[in-house]
Amino acid sequence: MFFAPLILLFKNSKRIFVAEKRIKLFTMNAINTEKTSYFKMWMFAVIIISLYPSLAKSQTIENFINKVQAYQDGVKLITKGDSTFIDDKTFNLKAYMQMFDKIKLEQGYEYDYYAEGRPYIYVKKSSFNLDSYFEQLADDNGIYNKVKRSNAIRRSKLEFVAKSENRAFNHVIPENSEEGYIQYLFFYEFGEQFGIIGHEAYNEKSVVPNLESKYVIYDKNLESPNSQSNKNKEIDQLNIMVPKIWVDLSQKNCKISWYENELCRGTFLKTYTIGCTAPYVISKISDKCIMSSSFTGVW
Repeated sequence: MFFAPLILLFKNSKRIFVAEKRIKLFTMNAINTEKTSYFKMWMFAVIIISLYPSLAKSQTIENFINKVQAYQDGVKLITKGDSTFIDDKTFNLKAYMQMFDKIKLEQGYEYDYYAEGRPYIYVKKSSFNLDSYFEQLADDNGIYNKVKRSNAIRRSKLEFVAKSENRAFNHVIPENSEEGYIQYLFFYEFGEQFGIIGHEAYNEKSVVPNLESKYVIYDKNLESPNSQSNKNKEIDQLNIMVPKIWVDLSQKNCKISWYENELCRGTFLKTYTIGCTAPYVISKISDKCIMSSSFTGVW
């Protein structure tokens, strides 16, 4: 009987010890779980922060293309008699070129443009006036008949602005950055995609930077008069397309891949390289057809 209280006390102490051990174990597990949760959150934050510059840069590039192409789409044409020209209320060359803030014009030149079915952005010395120059040239050649003079001046202007050495895209310098080379390539390939009329519209094209642009093509394809079987094939091809712009900048060159939609040919995944030193040569190294064009219009 003497030992009974001691045995009971021992049993109760053992239970308390086990209970305390279990409480400690539960607490440690809870702390470890909380630590793991915090660790996961911390790692997620680190990943997001590390990716942010790339995501932000991608968004900046996409915004640039959307902004310029929206401006191009807003350019209107005015027809008076037999002449059709760009409405200067909807197009301002200075404002347009200010959107290309990562390329700069070679010193000693300024931008100008001339439209003949399509625009030509060219460069000239500040003292040069295109109209006066060719008026004087007509005088020097003794062309005074009104119709002949007008036609001769128009042809001479077109020849002048279309010359490679006068084209603006051959006189700009890109910033040595992803955005700089994107703007440089876009200006070279798409900078004059506005105010297009007549047969020149066969060369109409645009960059497809995002899903919204993709679905514009998708809707046009649904409205096309192609046979249902051809239409289904084209839609299947379009469905697997994920619009994106890839940029890989190294010391020697910048490689850019994006989707392009050409009115009369279709949608393509194209890859270009641009040299990182003058003369900043652009080379197209890949041209993969994603979807053939369903365009059947005639001008």
